[in-house]
Amino acid sequence: MDRSSQHNNNIRNNHRRSSNEQDGAGLIIQTLKVGNDTKFPKKGDICLVHYKGFLEDGTTPIGSSPVSFQLGAQQVIEGWEVAVSRMSQGQISRVIIPPIFGYGSFGYEPMVPPNATLIFEIELLSFRSSV
Repeated sequence: MDRSSQHNNNIRNNHRRSSNEQDGAGLIIQTLKVGNDTKFPKKGDICLVHYKGFLEDGTTPIGSSPVSFQLGAQQVIEGWEVAVSRMSQGQISRVIIPPIFGYGSFGYEPMVPPNATLIFEIELLSFRSSV
C-alpha cells in the first residue's frame, strides 16, 4: 500500500470514530447524518452531491442544488475536495471552510467576498468511477 492510500485509510478510519474532524488549517467537517460507512469516493470518481451554502454570518446564500464533479480535478474549491473525499455515500456533513480552502483573498464576487469563511451542508448522494 502506497503512502497516499495508507493516509486515506487512516483518515477514513479516524472519521468513523468521530463525528467531527478539524485539520491544522481550520477546515471543520461535522457529520450530521452517517452514510453507509463502507463506500468512499476516490480521486477521479464522479461525485453527485446536494448542497446548501452560506457565508459564515449566514446572510448570503451561496447556492442550493445538486451538482456533480470529478474528485481531484479541481472543479470545486479545495474544501469540498477534502470534505467529500472523507464522506461515505449517503452521509450529510456540515463543512466550515476557511478562506485558504475556499476562494482565498480573491473571493468570488459578487457572492463571496475576499477572505470569507464558508459554511456548507453537503450530502454525498452517489459517486461512480470516471472510467
